[in-house]
Amino acid sequence: RFLLVQQNHLPGWEVLVDGASAPVHRVNVAAFGVVVPAGEHDVEVRFVDPFVKPVLVVQLLALFVGMLLLAWCSGACRMWWLSGWMLLLGLVSWSLLGHRPLQERMANDIEMVQEELARSRNAAVLFHTDRPALLRRSSAGGPTTVIPWGAEAWVSLEQVLRKGRPDTLLWAWAGTGEDRLARMVLADRFASRDVLVGGPAAGLVRWSGRIPERPPGRERGGYLEDDGLVLREGDLPWSPAVEIPTAELGPADRLLVVDLQHRGVREAGPRVAFERRSQGRVTGYDTQELPVDTMLRTAHAPWDLAEVAPGDDTLRVYVWNTSATPFTLEGLRIRTFP
Repeated sequence: RFLLVQQNHLPGWEVLVDGASAPVHRVNVAAFGVVVPAGEHDVEVRFVDPFVKPVLVVQLLALFVGMLLLAWCSGACRMWWLSGWMLLLGLVSWSLLGHRPLQERMANDIEMVQEELARSRNAAVLFHTDRPALLRRSSAGGPTTVIPWGAEAWVSLEQVLRKGRPDTLLWAWAGTGEDRLARMVLADRFASRDVLVGGPAAGLVRWSGRIPERPPGRERGGYLEDDGLVLREGDLPWSPAVEIPTAELGPADRLLVVDLQHRGVREAGPRVAFERRSQGRVTGYDTQELPVDTMLRTAHAPWDLAEVAPGDDTLRVYVWNTSATPFTLEGLRIRTFP
């Protein structure tokens, strides 16, 4: 089988099949490919520019040699200029040599995750990643479910949790960071969170214990609609707004999450609106498309509170249906998280 990659064929392209380098064949100026054996394989296509490092070395050598000559010829201020040159040389050297590339750090973090998974063979594993090929080589634990990276990852997460209702769950990630909205969904169902691997590129957390009696986070307001509030463009597109004085938000409040109960269909166009005001004037406005899941009848919308400007005194949150298809809102709750 021939795997075709539609990309300009330039020097530096490398294709790995199951971790081993494979010969790259030129198709035309805009495509190249590689021969892949029959069956299922992990294929990684990456570009390694062969000219970047030599050019960077030549540029830095020319820069620092020129600066050294200027500092040496600066007369009475020579020592000051030489000290500054040495400081700049040290900072640049540290920035270039003081950290490992992401691929190396991720490989080390994945190895640590793999070791922890091997010690917990009976626990269910949820793996949130944008690189599923990494998972295939590290799923040494119990039953593993891949949660794909994307805006609706929480939908897959809630479906898995409602189907299995595990007492203990391992939440792992690679290449995505620990999703804060997924962390909120898990905190709604488990009482204890233990970090097993906390690397920046990949990590593993054990969630266990009974569902907490009170949802985590600090409640900031909300309401229930007994008969449901029908939102429809052209009739009643907006729900009542929940107003939050920004003076009540402290330094620990970093994430705002809107929880909704609804009866909606995928054809509807619900969005959550975040409106910032100062002395009655609108100073900022942001909306998020609300993923509608007809099975769960729930939805969550996260919003970064760093968007609140120092001069804003009120934050208003409401639901807006941009479609003529009705969207029935049954309840809205707002919480803040660290």
